[in-house]
Amino acid sequence: MVVTLLKIHLVALDAFLKQKNGLSQDEVELIAEEVMQKYGGMLNFADIHVIFRNAKLGRYGELFNQLSCAKVMKWFDDYSDERCNKAYQKNLNADKAMYGVSGGKDRKQVLESLGYKICEDGAIVVDNKKVALMNSKRQPQPQPKKDYEYEKIKVQVKIKSILAKNPNERSEEEKLYLLTHKTNNNE
Repeated sequence: MVVTLLKIHLVALDAFLKQKNGLSQDEVELIAEEVMQKYGGMLNFADIHVIFRNAKLGRYGELFNQLSCAKVMKWFDDYSDERCNKAYQKNLNADKAMYGVSGGKDRKQVLESLGYKICEDGAIVVDNKKVALMNSKRQPQPQPKKDYEYEKIKVQVKIKSILAKNPNERSEEEKLYLLTHKTNNNE
């Protein structure tokens, strides 16, 4: 359905520009195919509407009454860069609020402490796949660890802190916690 909306916007913009030699059906198909191949999984109806509205308003440069695949792809590239940069800024602000750090070595240290591997080129590795570059123009974020992994670590840390205490000094709540979260490491 997104591809259909994309084609409708292309035809409508072509008519809006009143080109002498407007886009042929094949050109519309080609442009739609290229856009979907590169951005298909990231686009929704609102994105397409915003991109074409911005193009009509000249936010991606002058139209000069001419459409081409390269020009339309540039719009989508610019829009994607803008979205990625906004998401990156939002994540940097969240990092700063949560960890008191932002970007650079501090960000690398935080990511490594959370279990992410950072390559020399700045790539963030998740499940043996490079998913982001910390220092590139586009800043996609690593996929967060699953909640159950976080909870498991949290339980392990709490158990270790309870076990570090003298057994006579443990509260009833701590004893109950050890009983309900019994592992091989418990006494």
